[in-house]
Amino acid sequence: MKSALLLAVLAIPASWAGAQAVTEGELYYTTSSLSFLPTAEPQNPATVKKVSYNYNGSIVTLGEIQTINDSLSEAEGIVFTPQGKLLIGTGGPSLYELPNTISASATSINSGLSSATHLAISPDGNTAYVTGAPGGLSALGLPNGSAQTLSLSGDDTAISSLAFAQGGAAFYVASDAGGQNPHFGKLDLTTHTTTRLGGDILSGETLTYDPFTNNLFLFGGQSIQQVDPASGAIVSTLTLATILNLPTEMHQGITDGQGHLFASAGNGSLFFVDYSKSGKINDASNITQGLFSNEFSLRDIAPLVGPGSLGFIAPEPPGPTPIPLPAALWSGLSVLIGTGAVRWRRAKK
Repeated sequence: MKSALLLAVLAIPASWAGAQAVTEGELYYTTSSLSFLPTAEPQNPATVKKVSYNYNGSIVTLGEIQTINDSLSEAEGIVFTPQGKLLIGTGGPSLYELPNTISASATSINSGLSSATHLAISPDGNTAYVTGAPGGLSALGLPNGSAQTLSLSGDDTAISSLAFAQGGAAFYVASDAGGQNPHFGKLDLTTHTTTRLGGDILSGETLTYDPFTNNLFLFGGQSIQQVDPASGAIVSTLTLATILNLPTEMHQGITDGQGHLFASAGNGSLFFVDYSKSGKINDASNITQGLFSNEFSLRDIAPLVGPGSLGFIAPEPPGPTPIPLPAALWSGLSVLIGTGAVRWRRAKK
């Protein structure tokens, strides 16, 4: 099953375009079985698809869409496991696992939640964390472990999305039903305690970590917010009306670690922002391009870098600190001498 994709450049002033290296890759994404447009659209099977992209410093070009699976009951969050398989949230009690092949068959996995929507892979690659929208939190052991439901305490007992920042610290976003009263905070995964951070949070549906700025990007409502995880301070806010002059809401987004962002909106729009020169998502010098398609129920996009991305290799855990050889030898000799195993003999004259 293939779809035609129509590109529409919204606003790219020629003065912004500068010479820079070509950036290319593949976007893996999900579409829901339901339409999120105000108009009555037919319900279609949920899908997992991919499309190649090429950015030459001024414009993004997309390739032909390819379908990984088009027979899922529902599809929301999407990540890659370190083993190279796709893990898909459904909004129900199950997850789907698929190989990264065209026309792949899906395997159902118990999520440990009643509403498994969004996913995050731990920095060590051993766990897939599952969240509702908003809802509870569960931990699925990888590659073949079972799910464990985690009981949250603290400021929030239901969260919508989880992300890991530099150093492995876990952060979350949450909101009331319908996306109202969004908030952002830090999660202690040892005690499962949530602590709210930040000030005027507008975006509470999903979040992602950006290694280019070492900031978190929060998505939801009519905005994308860039937040400093160290202080919880809001660095920059981009209003959706700046990009898309349409009555829709932000859903989810990812970055590529090079100052580029891809994000999905509730009307099925996929759009792109190049903030590599400014370091801020709302800077007037950024290059912004809307990628409109007939993907009216576009949901989540798989990470391009870090945990959850294709090809991610978790770092090796640190081993024991080696003892310098001379110290090790002297330590051993001391033991042997102490037990009488070694005796000094005076040389004969």
